[in-house]
Amino acid sequence: MPISGLLITLEQPGNIREISAAILEICDAEIGDLEERWLPIAVDTSDSRTARDLHDQLLAIPGVGYIDVVSVAFEGDSPAAEGGSPLSKATRS
Repeated sequence: MPISGLLITLEQPGNIREISAAILEICDAEIGDLEERWLPIAVDTSDSRTARDLHDQLLAIPGVGYIDVVSVAFEGDSPAAEGGSPLSKATRS
């Protein structure tokens, strides 16, 4: 289940309420504090395809100019979730 950290660049910061409402209509997102024209959000999706589709839906919201993918974590699917990465085990000698 990918958890994505996204940074949304707004065309005009004055319409933050409408954009936040539109985001929450599309998905169950954690919305951070607006900083000038940048709005950070975190979203949890069921798979990579759903994450890409969500990205397209968010980009289609009027007033959204651009979306940067800041981070993606695969909770429960990563080697780190099972006790560490293979690289960290190999370098412990």
